[in-house]
Order: sequence, then structure tokens, then C-alpha cells
Amino acid sequence: MPPFWELRALRTLEHRIVNAVLKRLFTFQCVADDIDRTLSSSFPESPFPGESGTLALPEDTFHVEQLKWAACIVSSRSFRVDCAASVALVPLLDLINCGGKGEVAPNAKVTTWDRKGPRHSGDRRSAVSEARALQTAAGDSETARRFETEALREEREERAFEDGVGIVATRDIHAGEEIRISYGEDTDRLLLNYGFFDAAPRVMKTNVFFSATLVRAALAATEVPDLLMLSGFGGLPPRQSAALRALRLIPDPTLPPTAAPRFSPLVDVFAGEPVVEGRLLAAARVLMLDEDTLGSEIDVETAADWERPFSAENERRACEFLVSLLRHEHHRTHSASLEEDSEILATRRMPTGEVAFGKAPFEPLTAPREVALRFRMHRKRILREAIACLLMRHRKIGEDAVKPEA
Repeated sequence: MPPFWELRALRTLEHRIVNAVLKRLFTFQCVADDIDRTLSSSFPESPFPGESGTLALPEDTFHVEQLKWAACIVSSRSFRVDCAASVALVPLLDLINCGGKGEVAPNAKVTTWDRKGPRHSGDRRSAVSEARALQTAAGDSETARRFETEALREEREERAFEDGVGIVATRDIHAGEEIRISYGEDTDRLLLNYGFFDAAPRVMKTNVFFSATLVRAALAATEVPDLLMLSGFGGLPPRQSAALRALRLIPDPTLPPTAAPRFSPLVDVFAGEPVVEGRLLAAARVLMLDEDTLGSEIDVETAADWERPFSAENERRACEFLVSLLRHEHHRTHSASLEEDSEILATRRMPTGEVAFGKAPFEPLTAPREVALRFRMHRKRILREAIACLLMRHRKIGEDAVKPEA
């Protein structure tokens, strides 16, 4: 798992997950030091009557590696399930592997007890039973069996909810077939918490940090002057700033730290539809609005919908901005191209960057660095696919604009 990797392997990730790993390592060290100080302090008197003296100090002090090992064991055996605010340790559940897509797609799901009480679906089941009775009376036996199967599945699911945490099959599972569930985590969280990532997930996505530096660089490729961003997002017109605050992409200084909605600058990017998260699409459209077309108020819900563009011109500029933003994210974050990473993986030789005489220009590709390399290659593919989708959309907007009127 990443907390056990060398620093060189962590750097190979070229992702903000490295900061999360270093933060955990720092926390582990602080806790281990505190435990070690407690164990090394004077012990209380012997609890046994008639005996004097103090308890003997332990032969070995507490090491951070012990805490790191225990934390990783708990992390890799914990699950974040629906209706739960935190992760949980569930015996036997940790034996079920994470499904992907295609033939290895999940065939079961985790159900949980709701804090408000067990979920009852009596009304829905009654409706199903009534519909089943009507279909049976009409002589449609196939439909009746389908409704009966659905009712039984709902009944099993309800019992699972009442029991706390349960596994409910989402389809018929044959004897000897492996049971698979979805761990419900993004690729970076899977790597951080479980020590692996799914190279073929059901949804190909990554995330981008919506920062003033990245936005300023993206604006340079558009017709909007990036001078507005010299002082960060504070240089934007008031209505654009208000829209970005409503989208939770920039902090709202008027709200207390604990108020909702909270500042959330991480936005999803997909290798296909919808290409980018609605909040990022809305931000692109808002930033591409001209000063004289801003209006009194910006509808961020409309702006976040691909099917409701402001105008063809605004949509064209928004696509240009998003392409520029994703390209800058790719080149700013990653030191090598996807083709160069593929070459490293094929030759199993990692460049050291050394050019001095007597220094080795390559070193063997270790197992942790191979995982890190595959992780960043996965992210680069997603960014490339997203850029290709945006360019296709941009080209279609241009073609529609030059079509002669009938």
C-alpha cells in the first residue's frame, strides 16, 4: 500500500494523492511518538497485593511501522456503504472482491441499516403484489413470475436492511460463481485505502483541482483577458464570482467554516459522456460570458446542463476553455507523455534523470513504481479521451454554424 512505498515510488504517481499519503505518514509518526512517550514513562505501582516495586518496562519500544501496519490493515478491510456517514469493518464482507465492468461487473450490492430506522418497502411491495395478481388473473404467467421474483428480491433486501449490513444479489448467481460488489470509491481512493486501482472501472473518470493558477493558464488560450485573474478569483466581475461561489468552486468568505454548502474545488472529468462534471461545465460557460451579457443573475443549474447552452458562441468558447484547462492539467502535472510511460513499462527501466558521468541513467522498475506508473497512465488516458470529446463537440458547433439555411 502507498504508506509503505519509498518516496521515489510516491513521486512516480504525480498526483495529489501523494499529499494524502504524506499527511497520513505524519499523523502515524505523531501518534507513534505519543504512544512511545506514554510507554516509556514511569509505570504505576504493581496491582498485585503484597508485591512492591513497579511494573517492568517493555523490552521493545513502540515503532511507527507497527501503527502503519495496523492502520493499513483496518483501511484495507473497511468499506464505505450507502446510508453510512463513515466506514465500517464487517466480517466476511472483506472477502468479497471489487467488481469492474463487463464480465467482472458487480453482481451484488451492500445494503445498510438506516440511522432513522430500518427501511420498509411495504407500500411498494403491496403495489407489486397487486400488479402480480392482476397479471395472473389476466393469464400472463411470465409477467406474474417476473413480479413475484421482484417481490422476493425486495423482501430479501428489506431483511438485509433490518439486520444491519447485508449483501443482496442484483441478478441470479450460479453455483461456483464469484460474488463481486462495488467498493464505491474513486480510483485514487481505491489506491490510497486498498492498495490497488481498477484499470477498467465501470466509469472512467479522474478529477481536477479548480485553482486560480490552472484557470489563469486556461484563459490564455481564449479570448477572455487573463489579467482578470492576476489577483486570483477576486479579480472576476461580481456576478461571475457569485456564480462560482454558488457552484462551490471558490470559497464564500461570508459563510462560517461549518456552513453548507462547503467549498469543493475537486471536479470530475470523464473519458466520455458527460465529459466533465456539471459544475466545471457551468464554470466554463460563466467565465466565457461577455461583460454586457452577464445579466442580473446567472442560473447555475441551467449552466451545468449540456443540453441547455447559453448560445452557440458561448458554447464554442466554453469548449475551448475546457480543452485548454485539461491540456494544462496534463502537462503541468505529468512529466512524461503516455507513449513515454508505455515505453518505460515495456522495457521495465525507469529513467533516473542522471546525466553525469558514472551515474546510471536507468534503474529497474520496482513493483510499487509499476503500480504508480499504471495509475498515472490511466489518468492520462482519461484526460486525452475527455479532450478528444470536447474537440469533437467544438468542431460540431462550428459545422452547425456554417450550415446554409434551408
